Amino acid sequence: MTPEITAALTPTVVGAAAVAALLLVALAYDAVGALVTIAHEAGHVVFSAASGHRVQYFEVKMGGSGLTSREDRGWNLGRILLGAAGYTTPPLLGLGGAALLAAGKAWPLLWTVVVLLVLALIKAEKEWTTFVVLLFATATGYVALYGAPPLQAGYAAGLVWILLFGGLRSAAQSSTDNSSDAAKLAHDTLIPRKLWKAGFVVLALFCVWKGFILLAP
Repeated sequence: MTPEITAALTPTVVGAAAVAALLLVALAYDAVGALVTIAHEAGHVVFSAASGHRVQYFEVKMGGSGLTSREDRGWNLGRILLGAAGYTTPPLLGLGGAALLAAGKAWPLLWTVVVLLVLALIKAEKEWTTFVVLLFATATGYVALYGAPPLQAGYAAGLVWILLFGGLRSAAQSSTDNSSDAAKLAHDTLIPRKLWKAGFVVLALFCVWKGFILLAP
């Protein structure tokens, strides 16, 4: 299966997927932004668990925002890492996906996405969150199982570009109010919240740039 998808992963398919993803992120973000939010909250969940903070759940809300509920154990390095994980996870996942595509691993990429989404269900809270995660997992699994190689290649490339472009949009539009990740990080580190936001944007821009380099013909 992988050789056929790799052969279908032509510059035309990758370029068309990039244009389609850019249009969706720019003009129909409500339709694809939930995937970016899932990646954002998953970053919080993973780093919370890795730093010893018990995670109750994560939630994707209608309109694109999200929430991760966790046990707070006070100031420590783990709390800083998990605070920074949200806006950095989507573009980093997109960059990792671009590296897989560049190596001709589109089919493993699709199944990696399915596995990660299924794992996300463990901490998903409320019907809408569960529905959105299941929708993306089912659609990706269906394409991986039954899609023609050009569809699988284009879908895999589209997921990567959505995470890259969506991660950049999410970082650029991120809030700096008192409940935001940037504000919490500023409180814990004394680094101004606007600098944290700028850091998120710079990292996302870097990931988009590196993604283009990896996938350019």
